[in-house]
Formats: sequence, structure tokens, C-alpha cells
Amino acid sequence: MAIPNSVCPNVGLAVYFSGNQPVYIDIDEDNLGLSVTGIQRCTEELDAVLAVHAYGSVCDIDGLVQYCERKGIPLIEDACVAIGAKHAGQPVGSNGSFSVVSFGAGKIIDAGHGGAFLTDDDSLFYAFQNLETSLPEFDSNGMGIIEKVSKYHTNLYNDHYGIDHWRYADDFKAFALSSESATLHRYSDAFSGRILDGMEGLEDNLVARQEKVTYARELFSADGLHGLILHQPAKGSVFWRMNIFVPEGRDLLLKTILSRGLPVSSWFPSLDLFMEGPRGESSDMSVSDLVGNRILNIWVNDQVDELYYLTIAEIMRTVHKEL
Repeated sequence: MAIPNSVCPNVGLAVYFSGNQPVYIDIDEDNLGLSVTGIQRCTEELDAVLAVHAYGSVCDIDGLVQYCERKGIPLIEDACVAIGAKHAGQPVGSNGSFSVVSFGAGKIIDAGHGGAFLTDDDSLFYAFQNLETSLPEFDSNGMGIIEKVSKYHTNLYNDHYGIDHWRYADDFKAFALSSESATLHRYSDAFSGRILDGMEGLEDNLVARQEKVTYARELFSADGLHGLILHQPAKGSVFWRMNIFVPEGRDLLLKTILSRGLPVSSWFPSLDLFMEGPRGESSDMSVSDLVGNRILNIWVNDQVDELYYLTIAEIMRTVHKEL
């Protein structure tokens, strides 16, 4: 199954948990989604394609749909961080064989749990319904196991990224795959109220995020940006995070912001190096590697206010002087 190489580790794990093998494909520099050109160049036999609207940015869904239709294989649309985004006037998640969204921690609708499976195919719907009833009930203890996997990945990134993190791929992959029983469980209705509230407030949520992005862009632009590049997502996209590319000194900027106790991240580094280890010489992951080395994700949810952006602008000035 083809997946974008710049993506959350949970995407790769989901493929493995389904009994399939991920085939990592480079991403498109413009929309940060799965590259149609990369898929076309892939020499491996693909049984399906997983299109991720990464960071809330609408990927080249038309090109991916056309590719899958030509090949006669299913398209899975991942809108986990793109709830509310639209393409050609329709909500993302309206394409392909089926789609998934998430209401987990940090998502646009954050209920701390759960997600949704969407399809127009009755047979797929009943198959997934039967699957869900066969899964164990949600167990809060399982969250601890999932958090350990996430912490392992974060620590591996913090201590070894850009040095030798690929050397730990076998250990990380084995540990992550051992979390299957904690990851796969039934949805708990106890979270439904939070999800419904989030759905009702979605439009206001998206407007508030856009306003924060607009404010931050004006602030950073007025401050000269210091060589930073602000990502311009495709029309219809939403903002899970505000993405900035830092050509020089990204890690210093990241660590300085974190040292001030402010939320920021540099996801996503190329997943294949964390899950599969060193690449063959024929692998071209130039864009996902570039993104992994330069991206800085700025928060735009209700956790932050104007002071957050003013402080980051101050840090940008300080770090720029040090370079």
C-alpha cells in the first residue's frame, strides 16, 4: 500500500496492523501530500493508495483518484487532520473507496479519542461494522502503551535525528508493532458529547485558526521573516498547524522555542528511516527529507494567543542574530 513518507508513524502502523506492507512514496513540495509522480515511478506492485491531507493541506486528490482508477485499486483518503477542508466544493473524505477522520488529541476536533470511517459502499460499511464489534472495548490502560510508543519515537527523534536514528529502526518498529492490542479497540460512546460539540463548533474553530494564521503571517512578515518560508496550502485547505520552513538553523529555533515552554513541533521526519532503516541507493525521498529537516509547525488552536506569536517573533530575531 502506497503511503506518503512524510507522515505520522500511526499511519505506517495502521497499514501493518491491517496485514499489509507500506510502500513509502515521496511527497509533493506544493501540497505536502503523496506525490502522483512518485507513485507513477514506483516499481513495486501496489494494492492500494492511502492519500493523506497532511497538516490540513489538500493533497492532489484528483491525480490520485485518476491513478487508482487506471490501476483498478482502492483509494483510501486520510482526512484525520483536515476536518473541514474542501476540494472542488466537496468535503475532503468524499473521494475513494473509503475515508477516515480522527477526533484524537491535537486534532482539529479534539475529543481525546475516536475517529470515523466513511464510505458509500454498503458492503464495506457492514464489513467494518462487523470488525468493530469484534474488537475489545476501549481500555484507558491501553493509552499508556500508546503513549510509550509516541514517547519512544519522540526521544529517538530528539536524541538521534540527523545523526543515526535509522540505526534504531528495527527496535522502534518491533516496539511499535507490539502496541497492536492497545491500539485496536472499540469506540467508546462516552466521548460522543465532545465530538458532537466539536462538530457544531467546527466553522467557528476553523475561522479562529485562520485568523491566528493571518495574524502570525503579518507579524512575521513585518519582522522580515529572517529567511523563513511560509507554506501556502492549496485552496480549500484548513490549518491543523501553521507550517514554516527554516532553511538554516531550524533545530536551534525549535529548541529555543521549546525552552521557553511554548508548543511547537518539527513533524514529520521521513517515516521510512524510523520504520525500515537505511534506504537503497535507488530511493528518492528528497522532498520528504527536505521537509523533515526544515519544517516548523506553529500552533493555531485555542491553546495559544497573541503573546505566543509575539514571543516566537522575538525568538526568531534572537536566533537569526546567532546564525
